Amino acid sequence: MLELRPSRLPLAVLCAQSLHTDGIAVESDDADARLGSAAHEVIAARITAGQSVDGDVSAAATRWRVDHDDVGMLAGMAWQMWTTKLSTFFPDPLIEQPLDALDADFDMHLKGTADVLSYVADESEVRGNDFKTGRVDWDYEAQQRAYGLLGLIRWPEAKTVRMTITWVRSGRAETFVWTRSDLADWWHSFAKSLQDAPYRPGSHCSKCPRAFTCQARTLALRQSLEVFANVERMGPAVEQHIAELAATDPAQLAQLVAQARDLTKFLELTLESIKAQVVVAGGTLGALQVEEVTQRPIILARAWDALVAKLGQEKVIELATISKTKVSDEIKAAAGRGRKGKDVTEFMDALDAKGALDEKVIQKLVINRRLETNGSRSITATDESAATTGTAGAEQQAGV
Repeated sequence: MLELRPSRLPLAVLCAQSLHTDGIAVESDDADARLGSAAHEVIAARITAGQSVDGDVSAAATRWRVDHDDVGMLAGMAWQMWTTKLSTFFPDPLIEQPLDALDADFDMHLKGTADVLSYVADESEVRGNDFKTGRVDWDYEAQQRAYGLLGLIRWPEAKTVRMTITWVRSGRAETFVWTRSDLADWWHSFAKSLQDAPYRPGSHCSKCPRAFTCQARTLALRQSLEVFANVERMGPAVEQHIAELAATDPAQLAQLVAQARDLTKFLELTLESIKAQVVVAGGTLGALQVEEVTQRPIILARAWDALVAKLGQEKVIELATISKTKVSDEIKAAAGRGRKGKDVTEFMDALDAKGALDEKVIQKLVINRRLETNGSRSITATDESAATTGTAGAEQQAGV
């Protein structure tokens, strides 16, 4: 029987072979994933308790080996979104609710754990919310469909399901609305597509646990290496080649970027896996060693006088940086109940009025997967309209 988890379905849409378990499954020690798990743990505890829980951030940060401030920031933002906007639409929510269903026809077992799930009897509607602490760089519609289907199985009397993705970092939300027949048709089509599905290697392979043993992936990597070997042989002419691609074939240029990042991810995963084996071996494995490097950052409060005497106050101020995020966290910690967000906003506005907030613009090269795939999706605001309208709408701020 094929075991399916909703969290694996976005990858399965791109390559169904990622679901099969033959070969060696390799999961990298992803710091972003651990940070997301820590933040989810704190968010779940707060929603369950109906309030902030003393020591929750420290405990989660220690358990998942991530930075305390990063966990506090993400959990704080999610908690604010929940208390100011989301909670109204999720009466008597079930938190971290395990769900599962068997499909004997396709010999599949679908199971997962929903962040937030509610049943609104007056509207015969299941509602779910999925907090995402990462960046908007992945299409999660298939995952939400699976959670929605499991929710409808959990409440057989429900007629519709409304699944919301809450993007914690940007304060935005996406809401999908489906009927029972919508998801039944989708599941049949999706499950059928998994039967004898071909391999489809691509940039998404970096997210696949089968990456090291997948023959299609290996072939794709060899092809990418050949592409860059040809580029290297061009020497100075490579800039002209890229300029020609930009003018005539932007899609191929995007593919070149994807291949470069794919190779980089593969090499990084290789190094991470080797390092993990050396650590397991006690820190030494043949000629390989894992060394501990001690870093000694300057403690500004204690070094201020010495730094000013040596460099001058103006230069020390220029070199010193103060994290806006950490300042915000401290203000929130000192604020009274219900004033955390307001106190931060008022203080930052005051700093801005003094010209004390610097502004830097950086340029990042990204591949817009939504434009690339041109997939259809229904997006509505996570406000009152999200509880009363259909699937049409536009992505909006979620009140943060």
